[in-house]
Amino acid sequence: AQAGFSVVLFEQGPRLTAGEFEHDELKYWFLGGITNDAVKNPQTFRNDPAAKAEPVTDKPPLWYARTLGGSSVHFTANYWRFHEIDFVERSRLGAIAGTGFDDWPIDYAELEPYYSKVEWDIGVSGLAGASPFDPRGRASGVAYFDQNNHEQFQKARAVVVCANGAETPRLLLMSANAQFPHGLANSSGIVGKYLMFNYASRVDAVFEHELNEFKSVQVTRILHDFYDSDPKRGFYGGGGIDARIGPQPMVRAQRASANGVSWGSAYKARLAEFPRSMVAACHGTSLAVESNNVSLDPELKDAWGLPAIRTTYKDHPDDLANAHFLQARGAEILDAAGAQRVMRAPIAEQKSSMHLLGTCRMGNDPAHSVVDRYHRTHDIKNLFLCDGSSLVTSGRGQPTMTIQALAFRAAEHIGQFARRGEM
Repeated sequence: AQAGFSVVLFEQGPRLTAGEFEHDELKYWFLGGITNDAVKNPQTFRNDPAAKAEPVTDKPPLWYARTLGGSSVHFTANYWRFHEIDFVERSRLGAIAGTGFDDWPIDYAELEPYYSKVEWDIGVSGLAGASPFDPRGRASGVAYFDQNNHEQFQKARAVVVCANGAETPRLLLMSANAQFPHGLANSSGIVGKYLMFNYASRVDAVFEHELNEFKSVQVTRILHDFYDSDPKRGFYGGGGIDARIGPQPMVRAQRASANGVSWGSAYKARLAEFPRSMVAACHGTSLAVESNNVSLDPELKDAWGLPAIRTTYKDHPDDLANAHFLQARGAEILDAAGAQRVMRAPIAEQKSSMHLLGTCRMGNDPAHSVVDRYHRTHDIKNLFLCDGSSLVTSGRGQPTMTIQALAFRAAEHIGQFARRGEM
């Protein structure tokens, strides 16, 4: 629109203002207040491609907001950039058998200006330069101590150092026609495939004194010490650990009941721990596996008579191993912080996620990807896909910022294509 073109936007739900949101955990977490519900938008799930997918009657396997603006209107706002390694891991680590593990067709440097644009437009906050893993991409100068041992800073345009050496695939699949019998833009046959969730494990803790995490922002601290994959661990994967509310009261009450404390004074005492509790959320990688996919259920229909989403998903063994590894690190951190009780949540195969990545992956080769490096589908030159489906690898758990940066970049190129009459 800013490039001067008329734009028509179709959205699945209403436009909500800030004043229309409510502090209602029951409505939003359990009753589908702003998300897809099991009545109008049913889904089925299976973990074996040879099995019949069964309808899911509670939380849908693929969970997303149905409002103008989508899921980023009301969410955790955990803003991570991907690191340089995320785009080139295949080259660094080599192939992983049975997966679609691959490099991106773009690198970090090409996306970096759009990350910066997201940060400015969204208003991402944080202490600049505090993270030793920050990939800002430019040196702004040199900090040094003068002869009186006072720290000084010398700005510079350049520094020379010489100091010794991841609903889109569903729409495409439903749009099959004579020219594209297997789905729109699907000559490669991989639309919907290579679904990645990001595995998230959890450690709960209770402290002696009140933390009141519910009064703060959702995520108060983030640790990226274990971000990179390390071959010494014996599996692929890495991730980040963040500190957050542990969890909201209704879910906490449910978890206490599931853990065997469900009635009487012991249950009341467990609920009363809420202000003294927190969670170390451990967000990790998910490998791209072709059999993990979004497809059309051959029987179940939605409220509009269209094929329901069928999800097939089974975690790769490395994803589960990485989840155990990160969870152990989270437990160590909480124990070192003085928690009175540290509880590791069970690590089981995932059956649902809000991170829906990789189903229309980006690439240079039309035989092995759906969109090109500019998010234009290889098959249809005026069809662009720009959301989490384009991701080639999963990143380490927080894809929002990367998706938004890719969107800024795609918009710029789409405008250029339009001005040159290349649609």
